Amino acid sequence: MDPGELIALLGLLLGGVSLAGGIFGAWALGRMQGERRALDARDDDQSAVRLERIERMIEAMALDVERLAEAQRYVARQLPRAEARAGTPAIPESSGV
Repeated sequence: MDPGELIALLGLLLGGVSLAGGIFGAWALGRMQGERRALDARDDDQSAVRLERIERMIEAMALDVERLAEAQRYVARQLPRAEARAGTPAIPESSGV
């Protein structure tokens, strides 16, 4: 075989391998981007659901804090009355006989 023919065949072979590798790489890249878009769309749906769940939990905590604050205000109003009753004796002392 003539060295010129060998170089031409080797060039065709390397060109074919490069072309096949490029086509395969483009296909693989397109497939990965498609999967990434599908995952991003699914993540957007999941993040919306997650955000709604977090909002409900925050609203529930706000209600609980408001209930605690109301209970504290009630106890603060009742405390002076309880102290006043504690100062008076429950059974009056009998005057000395």
